[in-house]
Amino acid sequence: MNNLALLLATSNDPKLRNSQEAVSLAEKAVEFDPDNAVYLDTLATTYFEAGKPDKAAVTEEQAVRLNSDNVSYKKAFQRYRDAAQVK
Repeated sequence: MNNLALLLATSNDPKLRNSQEAVSLAEKAVEFDPDNAVYLDTLATTYFEAGKPDKAAVTEEQAVRLNSDNVSYKKAFQRYRDAAQVK
């Protein structure tokens, strides 16, 4: 579910891209394992790609708390937070 959610959220192929389905799948993955930083990172990505930077920032912050050494999570959190503030 997690990998498919990421693919649907970020695919360059417009025929594959489906942000609503991506969010749904990512939410299910997080429900299955709520303390999985990878799943939270994917969920944040799907929120961001679906135009929900506020939710993306909150979710990415959870991933950072679970894995504070991951630089990509920190960069994503900053990106989402900045986008949420502009909105």
